[in-house]
Amino acid sequence: NKNYTVCPSYGANLVVPKSIDDDTIIAAANFREGGRFPLLSYRHENGAVLLRSSQPLVGNNNKRSRSDEKILNSVLGTTNKGYIIDTRSSNSASQFKTKGGGTEPDGHYPQWRRIHKNLDKISNCNGAILESFSKLMEAVNDTNCSSDKWMSRLESSNWLTFVQVSLNAACLVAQCIDQEGV
Repeated sequence: NKNYTVCPSYGANLVVPKSIDDDTIIAAANFREGGRFPLLSYRHENGAVLLRSSQPLVGNNNKRSRSDEKILNSVLGTTNKGYIIDTRSSNSASQFKTKGGGTEPDGHYPQWRRIHKNLDKISNCNGAILESFSKLMEAVNDTNCSSDKWMSRLESSNWLTFVQVSLNAACLVAQCIDQEGV
């Protein structure tokens, strides 16, 4: 990714499977939103890996990318299974399909099981996360607030709901990697 030509939001030097050549990476990048092809984020002591990427650009025609499939399957081998943790709701993922996005077609990713954990981007939440954060900051910066009133403001900010959803998704990923080795 020298000069950020493959993916402008990834670093210049990236860790990918040894069996994957540059042409495969470029083709897979063209299949993913923003060029964000599957990339190593973490390797656990048991050998399980965490990859990150963006949504595939399958659209209504259910386009496929053998290069993308090759990258994902190269980390599993021939008999292992893996999880795709999609941080969008299944409804949101379906809506993106009409705009050219979508999810990996199950038939082309048979070793992968998809789980949706709704952690939509801040920009897709109609400002709910930003409004919640703003309410939290107002409560934090109010030095004249009693403990009871502060707790009430914290609860009404809904911030802890966003934290809970994020931690639940993180726990799921940690369990998949550490306990299941996938």
